[in-house]
Amino acid sequence: MGKRKKKKEQASYEMDESMDIEDDEDGGGKKSKKKIFIIVMIMLGLTVAVIAFMLVTREKNIVVDAYVSGEETVDSLTTLVGERKMKEELAYEVDGISKKEYVYEADDQTEADLEEYTAYLVEERDFTKLEANMENQPEEVLSYEAYAIAAAQKGYVFEVEIISQEDQFSIAVSTHEGKDPKAKEEEKQREFTRNDAKTHFENFLTEHGNLPKPLESYSLIFDVGQTTINGEICYGITVYEAGVDNCNTFVEKYYMSLKDRNIYLYDNVTRTSALVESQTPAGNQSKVPEEGSVTVGAEAESKDKNAVEDAKERKDTENQKDQKDQKNTKD
Repeated sequence: MGKRKKKKEQASYEMDESMDIEDDEDGGGKKSKKKIFIIVMIMLGLTVAVIAFMLVTREKNIVVDAYVSGEETVDSLTTLVGERKMKEELAYEVDGISKKEYVYEADDQTEADLEEYTAYLVEERDFTKLEANMENQPEEVLSYEAYAIAAAQKGYVFEVEIISQEDQFSIAVSTHEGKDPKAKEEEKQREFTRNDAKTHFENFLTEHGNLPKPLESYSLIFDVGQTTINGEICYGITVYEAGVDNCNTFVEKYYMSLKDRNIYLYDNVTRTSALVESQTPAGNQSKVPEEGSVTVGAEAESKDKNAVEDAKERKDTENQKDQKDQKNTKD
């Protein structure tokens, strides 16, 4: 009896101990699962935070409403053409001038985007395109353009620079001391007097003209006032051949632009003007010849000569007809 009771108590003790062990195992499993759950939630939260940060940063980079330099501001490229991927926004100084530069990734739309933006600067904001010097640019720069307008502060200008590379382009703005570019252009045009134009035109006739007689045999008569040809302010110059009894014979009519010294040949029959010489430096041409015009150059030189010769033949025919009519009248 005593032995049976002792065995029963021992079995009960072993059962209780087994149950305690199971409870410990179950408790440990629950704690382990809880730790894994917490780690997963933390990782998920960090992932969401990173994605949100990237989205906010991306949105901030693309949407730049305006480029600002001090008190001066101009609409941004993306305001005109829509969202574009910006790589970075820089601020630095060059020769004491503070600049802000907005760097974008280049793509298939870049060329069209920049054409639209420069048109906006010139046509809507009245910026003036400056003469660009590529010699001062790094080798990786493919093209460089600069535009400026008088700033609100007297004696200062607001400048916009556009720098293009193979895989990116940037737009930099700055405000610095300088003369109003519009005033400079007007001054330059005023300085190009009729005497200057006459000398320049005589050199043109000597080098490119097809006049059959020496230059001394002709008279150059300037129009009263100025004329706009292809968007350029020009002097009108008519070439006459000196005749007897002060009777000069019309030869050709030209126009010369005051700014770029471009020369246009006027056709009395079609009443159109053709660009026959451009003084704009290579790589910096901003003028587009009007429809049907002929540009002198290595590839078009023969066409230019033909155009001048055809015009001269028409003038000779008209002159012969006029002389014949005058003779018949005298008879």
